[in-house]
Amino acid sequence: MGTVLFASGILLFGLMHLAIANYVPYEINSFKLSHVMEATMVNVPYFLSIGFMIVGLLMMFYRDIRSLNDTIPEDEQS
Repeated sequence: MGTVLFASGILLFGLMHLAIANYVPYEINSFKLSHVMEATMVNVPYFLSIGFMIVGLLMMFYRDIRSLNDTIPEDEQS
């Protein structure tokens, strides 16, 4: 599940940058990244993609740590 969230975050992040890159040439005279992001309605998906990546990474690391704890014998855990 963490891998899916991380991959979808990366995909969404890349698509948002593609949307910005396609819109920027039309706004070259009054270029400000915040205006471009507002015009393409990128704010919500942009931050959502970062959230997906962070949650996905946390889930992957949590799964790895849990699997490492399961392989350690119980007398060595304390």
